[in-house]
This record gives sequence, structure tokens and C-alpha cells, in this order.
Amino acid sequence: MAVSVITDSTSYVPRDLRRELKMGVVGLSSLLGGVIYADDAEDYEPFYTALEAAGEMPTTSQPAVQDMVDAIESRVEAGDEVVGVFISEKMSGTYSTALLARDMVLERHPGAVIELVDSRSNSMELGYAALAAARAAVAGEPIAAVVAAATAMIERTRFLFVPATLEY
Repeated sequence: MAVSVITDSTSYVPRDLRRELKMGVVGLSSLLGGVIYADDAEDYEPFYTALEAAGEMPTTSQPAVQDMVDAIESRVEAGDEVVGVFISEKMSGTYSTALLARDMVLERHPGAVIELVDSRSNSMELGYAALAAARAAVAGEPIAAVVAAATAMIERTRFLFVPATLEY
């Protein structure tokens, strides 16, 4: 049985690596001036242009429960065990959404194996943990080793936030 890894869009894992490592991504979004901007956009320039002109701060949104269910369930239905590595529960409701989605999938697929990891971070620190898990999964490691790879990376990395401006 293969292990499949999913993460959220705040991991910012480059698309080519996601394809190569068969990673799934569940998207977060921002709302600004009545327009929804995907966190996993190819081009962020429209968002930043709108932000400069808006005179208001955007709000963010965690993934919809159904999006999370779909991401997990599609892998379970393919016969995979699933490891999800997500943004810190202290920064977003995404991890709570993943817990809810996992429980919903387990109701329909009681034999499924689904492990969730709170990265305790976001951005590429989360991305490195998700990549470590995905590399272990692609190497054919069992699910416990995939979770351990993510956890070991979390414990060895730190998040530094250096904004280009304090304006926002």
C-alpha cells in the first residue's frame, strides 16, 4: 500500500516538486474588495496591485471542508494511506478542518489509514516538512516513517519572517 502526502497552499512547495513527488495541495484564499484570490495562484501580482489600491486589509479563509474531504478521500479510494502536513493550528483553522475531514472520510472508509501533522508553522518551513514526508512516501517508506520524516524536519527547522515592508 502506497502512502500519499497532502499539504496546504501556505507551504508554497513549487508546482514542479509537487508533481514530481505526487503531492496533493488544498488551497487557502484571501478576500479583498469582494474578490477572492487563490493562495496557490500562478501570479500574485493582481493581489498585490489590489492590496495597494484597496485601502483595506484582506481577510483569509481556510479550505472548505469538502475540498479537504475530496483531497483525502480521492487518495483513500485509490488505495493509499494518507499523511497530511498542514499549517499550524495556531495560525489557521486549516488543521481543524483536516481533522473534521479525516473523521468524515473514516466514516465512509473505516479501514482507511490517515495521519495528520500540525507543522507548527507555515510557508516553506511547512513546505520542507511536507517535502520530507513526500520524499519518504515516494521512496516507499511505511506511513510511520513518512510521519516521522515530517516531524523530524519540523523539529530541525525554524521560521524567520522578514517582510519587505511593514506597510501591510
